Amino acid sequence: MKIYVKRKHIRDGQRDNVVSCPIALVLTEQLGVGDLKVADYEIVLGKTKFTCPTRAARFISKFDAGKPVKPFAFFLR
Repeated sequence: MKIYVKRKHIRDGQRDNVVSCPIALVLTEQLGVGDLKVADYEIVLGKTKFTCPTRAARFISKFDAGKPVKPFAFFLR
């Protein structure tokens, strides 16, 4: 599944917050899942765990460090 992180998700996201970061916001929006956690090593949706894709992990690290980030897309498999 392709996940699109847009400007609005970046704007509304919160640093160092596993349930309100930009990726968590887009997953909640696209999948309607409320029980999730996003970290730079894994994404947990309910009871299902996914390894965080490298591209998304880099985004999370930069975002949490307060560095500028741009909209992007990644595949969650």
